[in-house]
Amino acid sequence: METGAVGAGPLSGVKVLDLTAVVSGPFATMWLADQGAEVTKIEAPDKGDQGRYVGAGFLGYSALFATCNRNKRSIALDLRTAEGIEIALRLAARSDVLLENFRPGVTERLGLGYEAVRAVNPGLIYASISGYGPQGPYTGRKAYDSLIQSVSGLADVQGGGGEPHLINTILCDKVAGLTAAQAITSALYARSRDGQGRQVWVSMLEAALAFNWPDVMWNETFLSESFQPGLSIADTYRLWKTRDGHVAVVFITQTAFHDWCAALGVTCEIAAERFETEAASRLRWLELQELWESRIAMFDTDDVVRRFHAHGVPAGPVLRRRQVAGDEQVIHDRSVVRTEHARHGPMQMSAPAARFSDFVPPPPRPAPDLGQQSIAILEEIGFGEVAADLIARGVVRTPSD
Repeated sequence: METGAVGAGPLSGVKVLDLTAVVSGPFATMWLADQGAEVTKIEAPDKGDQGRYVGAGFLGYSALFATCNRNKRSIALDLRTAEGIEIALRLAARSDVLLENFRPGVTERLGLGYEAVRAVNPGLIYASISGYGPQGPYTGRKAYDSLIQSVSGLADVQGGGGEPHLINTILCDKVAGLTAAQAITSALYARSRDGQGRQVWVSMLEAALAFNWPDVMWNETFLSESFQPGLSIADTYRLWKTRDGHVAVVFITQTAFHDWCAALGVTCEIAAERFETEAASRLRWLELQELWESRIAMFDTDDVVRRFHAHGVPAGPVLRRRQVAGDEQVIHDRSVVRTEHARHGPMQMSAPAARFSDFVPPPPRPAPDLGQQSIAILEEIGFGEVAADLIARGVVRTPSD
């Protein structure tokens, strides 16, 4: 699947100042870094990005942080000091993009709000991610993934009309990050035409609503009184137990009903049924779920997947997390890559998901230790001579401190 050569990515030459933490912001700048942008991450000098300590990991280096902050540089900088703000503004002055995910109003209080930064760099793309946006009744609230899942309708649809459930991944954070990365590249494209910097806002709630609406909210889309709600996606989404695991199977069209029956060896009478509408076919399929359960449970996973594929029915095994990296398609596409960290040893993580015909991304550089490039970054912006004093006073930190 790889084409082109290892080298400069499509965002090569773009300088990004990353003032984000945890998931939504770091995930956004990860995509930009994967595509060649130079991302400089500012972290608090005491413990750094709190994402360093979330979930599995050790020595202040979590798997979540390692993935979301690969291919970046870190300067540990105290933004509560005048010198820290001066350094941050100097970095902003040489950047193309600044991304922050503080709660609304925090950057203004620090002296790093849009107007302050635009004064030193009018061409900057200044992007902000927050839970509920810069205005409105929820603006000042703390936002977490489970809260956004709950208010956006996502938790409700998981219950299939019964008790709501959360999706067991930080989905809304990552959706907001993807939305921000796309919006930033759009703003960069606009700047290439008009030369203007601009401000970009991404709300986790709005990103989740946009993500959910095509399917989660399809019964809330048509407002006509004559509209009749149909089956929810939750009515047909399920996994099926096999003799040795589970399988996912998709029922989409009326012809799929016959194919299901043929694959599972169900009686000709049922297979011969025809329906006037696809909705009727789906309802009949739902009515026969106990039959499908009993038939699928007779087969091993590999066997039933082969049977479905032989009859043109989309199906696939449910892999345990430990099996994913060994899947034959994942191996073929090199979708999981290995890297080596000097202190933490060998690691593996997902490869950049977007492929380009003229660019093969190099192996990811491990996420930096806290303040790993502090001195180098200070030297780049003319603070090299005072670096030792800044470190001594705690304004800047290096890994050895």
